Amino acid sequence: MRRAVLLVVVALVAAACAAGSEPVSRPGPSPSPASGGSDSRAVAPDFTLALGDGGTFTLSEEARPVYMIFWAEW
Repeated sequence: MRRAVLLVVVALVAAACAAGSEPVSRPGPSPSPASGGSDSRAVAPDFTLALGDGGTFTLSEEARPVYMIFWAEW
């Protein structure tokens, strides 16, 4: 009895996973008009952020590339 229930549960999980396995075609990102379409990098708009130590960070004043990481703990 227990084995039959386990087999049914496994079959239902496998069926649920297989139902959504059809590939979805999504259009790729369109080239940015500002970049002329040949460069994959886009220019971010300028912004200023308040820092924890009371200072500010302005993107246009940074000489090196800036990597932004968005993190959330829900």
